[in-house]
Amino acid sequence: MNERYKNLEFDPEKFREGEEVPAIYTDERVVSQLTGIAVQTLRNDRCMGRGFPYYKEPGRRMVRYFLPEVFECMRRFRVAPGEV
Repeated sequence: MNERYKNLEFDPEKFREGEEVPAIYTDERVVSQLTGIAVQTLRNDRCMGRGFPYYKEPGRRMVRYFLPEVFECMRRFRVAPGEV
């Protein structure tokens, strides 16, 4: 398993399309690693009301993303050659 994913219960580099995504709540750093989107961009998107769905307890700074929702968003934004 890749060292950068050692805190996850699965290795996203071995994840296959169509497999079930583990129901894991994770932080912005892991989402950044998985998607290639900079942490600051994720923060800016939250501030602007766009981007991935996230969870935040009122009055606290901690933000969590639910991995199945992140992967579903990525699938929705998929563009295949010839479909444009």
